[in-house]
Amino acid sequence: MSNLSDIRDATGGITLLPLGGKNRRLKFDLNSFAELEDLFGGVEEAMKALEGGSIKALRAIVWSGLLHENTDEKGQPTISQAQVGSWIDIKDLPTFSEKLGKALAEALPKEKIEEGDAKINQGPKVPFDQATKAAE
Repeated sequence: MSNLSDIRDATGGITLLPLGGKNRRLKFDLNSFAELEDLFGGVEEAMKALEGGSIKALRAIVWSGLLHENTDEKGQPTISQAQVGSWIDIKDLPTFSEKLGKALAEALPKEKIEEGDAKINQGPKVPFDQATKAAE
């Protein structure tokens, strides 16, 4: 494998997260982003809420990333946002948010940011300073 896109293709965009006593496979696909559009009015709004430290946004985004394995034959979710929220321990938010940020970075297109003469690819920011301070 010669570059990051090869690695992303090999993993299928799946990130393992310890939730509810087991490792769950987080994957952001078209359906997860459609759910976020329904909840927030758009994916960009969901990311802004997450960047602003919204716990509801965190829970909804994780929930949407778990739907690829948690829907019935009619495409209806078999897990709730409240259930997902009960699986996330506030004291683990710094580590958890880092993994979530990586999973989102794999799924979302990169922004190009000018810095001097170089262009830097940057994924979404996932700060949880407010949430972790509240947990202390």
